[in-house]
Amino acid sequence: MRIARTDKSSMSPMCTATTNSRPLALACFCICVGLIGIVSGCQSTSHRIPTGDTLISKPDSERSQTGEQGVWSHWLAYSVDYLDTFNELGQFVAATEFLESQIEEFRARPRANSASFDLLALNALLEFLDDPEVGLDLARRLEPTNYSESGVKALILGHMHWVLQDCEQAVNELSKFSPMHNADSLAWSRRVWNVLTSWCMYRVQENQPQRLDSAENWWELAHLVGSSISPNQRYERFEQWKIGHPQHLAARFPPFRHDSTRYNSPRRLALLLPQEGSLSSAAQAIRNGFLAAHFSASGMKRNVSIEFYDTEESDISLLVDRVVADGADVIVGPLDKDRVRAVVRGDSLPVPIVALNRVSESIISNSSSLQLSMVVEDDVAAIAKKLQDMRAERILLLIGESFWCARASVALKEVLPRATRVADEILLTDLSEITDGVSQVLLVAQSISRHERLEELIGEVEFTARRRKDVDAIVAFVDYAEFGSITAALRYHFAGEIPILVAEPTFRNRVQHVEYENGTLFTSIPAVLYPSSWVAEVFDSFTDATNLFPLYAFGSDAYRVAMNIPILDRGDSVFGLTGVLSIRESGVVSRQPVWGMVAQHELTPAPVIGYPSSSQSRSLLSNPR
Repeated sequence: MRIARTDKSSMSPMCTATTNSRPLALACFCICVGLIGIVSGCQSTSHRIPTGDTLISKPDSERSQTGEQGVWSHWLAYSVDYLDTFNELGQFVAATEFLESQIEEFRARPRANSASFDLLALNALLEFLDDPEVGLDLARRLEPTNYSESGVKALILGHMHWVLQDCEQAVNELSKFSPMHNADSLAWSRRVWNVLTSWCMYRVQENQPQRLDSAENWWELAHLVGSSISPNQRYERFEQWKIGHPQHLAARFPPFRHDSTRYNSPRRLALLLPQEGSLSSAAQAIRNGFLAAHFSASGMKRNVSIEFYDTEESDISLLVDRVVADGADVIVGPLDKDRVRAVVRGDSLPVPIVALNRVSESIISNSSSLQLSMVVEDDVAAIAKKLQDMRAERILLLIGESFWCARASVALKEVLPRATRVADEILLTDLSEITDGVSQVLLVAQSISRHERLEELIGEVEFTARRRKDVDAIVAFVDYAEFGSITAALRYHFAGEIPILVAEPTFRNRVQHVEYENGTLFTSIPAVLYPSSWVAEVFDSFTDATNLFPLYAFGSDAYRVAMNIPILDRGDSVFGLTGVLSIRESGVVSRQPVWGMVAQHELTPAPVIGYPSSSQSRSLLSNPR
C-alpha cells in the first residue's frame, strides 16, 4: 500500500502553472469554500483552509443521539469538501499535494497508526487521483468504527462517483447513510441535492436499474423541481411531495431555499419578435417553443397572458416604452443584435427585459436587462473545461469554413487552460484537400519525406508512415460534411484513437440513425440527449421542428427564464432545454451544455468519465459504461 509519493505523475507538468502559484490558487480556493459551507449547511465551524503544512482543525459540532460527534466534527469531511472544489477548479496537482501534505502531517502525530481509518481514507483519495478503480476499491474496503467515520466513508464514495460523473452511484452511496442529528441532516440533504442539481438533473426521467430504493425518492423530487416552469409551481410541487413523504430527509430538511412566502410571478408577458424579414423563420420557431412551454406548464395558461409585438413595426425604444405602458411584467425580446444593443444601452426599465441575443458586456447600461442566447462561446467554454479535466497538454485544432468555426476557434484560444496549448492548427478550405491537410498536421508527410531521403542514401527499405505521438486531443470546429472527411483521414493516418471533441453545431438537427464516428465527444443541448414528452409533442405538432428544433428549445428556455428571474437573480440555476442557465454579473445568462458521445453510430449521453491515469495512456474514456 502506498501512503505518499515523492515522485510526480508524468502528467504533473500540465498543471505547473497552477501549482507553482499555489498561494494564488488557494486564494481562489478560499472564495469557493465559503460557498461550500453554505451548501453543506455547516454554518458554525472553525476549520481552516489547508496550506499544505497543517491538518484542518476540528470544528465544534453537536452530538448525535448516540452521544457520538457528528460527521462534520471529523476533519476528513472537510477534506472531501475541499477536494470537491479542487476538482471543480481542475486543480488536480494541487489536490494531490494537498492530500500528500495531510498524510505527512497525520503521520507526524504522536501515536499515529498506519492502519487507522483516517490514514487509509486519505490514501484511498490519493490513489483515486491516479487510478479511479484502485481508489474506489480502497474506499469500499474502509471499515469505520463509529458514526462519524461511517459518514465520512459515505462522503468519500459519493465524492468519487461524482467525480466520475456517475450520478446514480453518487446518490446511492449518500442515501445509504442516515444522519442522526440536525446539523448533519441539513448538510446531508444539501449534499445529495448538489449532486442532483447539476447535469444529473437531466437524467431524472430515465429509469436507471442501478438506483437504490432509498435513492428513488430523491430522483422523484429532482424531477418535480427540475421540470417546474416557475417558482410557484416548484413550491406547489414540493409541498405536495412532502405530503407523500413526510419522513424523507428532504421533507424534514429542505435542501434548497423553500420560502413560505410566494413569489409574485409575472402575470403578463410581452414577446417582441420580428414577423417579417430574414429572422422571421427563426422568430416563428422561438415563438412556438415559447408557447409550447407555456401550455405545458400546469396552471400557467390560466394565470399568465402573453402579448405579441412585431419589432419591425417601430423603433425598438418606442416599442419598449409602449409595452411597459401596456402593463407587461416581463418583456422577452428583441432578437436581432442591433435592437438588443439599443435595449441594453438604454435606460433601465421598471420591468425586466430578457433580450434574445448577446452583445458585448462592456456596453451594458440597462441594469434591468438580461441577455439569453444560444451562442457557440458557451460550447467552447465547456470544451475548455473538458480539456482541463482530461489534463490535455497539447491539442490539434481543426477549423472549418463556416463563420461559426472561426468564431469558436478564436474563443477557444481565449479560454484555454493555462497548461494546454495548441500544438498545431489547420484551416479546412476544401473538402478534397482534407486528407492532405490532416497528414500535414499529424506530421505524416514529414515521416514520408524522411523515408524518401533515407532511400536515396541506402536504397529501398521497408516502411510504414508514422504520425506524431505528442497530441492528447483533437478539437474540431467543423460542419458535418467536414467532420466526415476528417474522421476518415484520421483513421487512414492511424490517429483514430485520439479523442475528438466537437461543438453542438456539428451534429445539429442530426438526432438519430446517422453514421457518426464512434467515440466522438460533443457538446449538446439536453433536449437532444434527454428527450421528454415536451420534445415529442413539439415534433408531432410542428413540421419545421426537424430543422429548427434548437430554436424551439431556445424559445422554451426564454419562457423559463422569464418565469424564474427571482431564482436566477439570487444565484440559483434554471435547468433549461438548451443547458443549465445562470446569470453572470453583467446580466448575461450563461448556458452550460451537456456532453454526448457517439456510440453505435448514434448520439447518446456521454458515459461515465473519470480522471486519466498513468496506466491508461491518457484516454478520456477511462471508465466507460
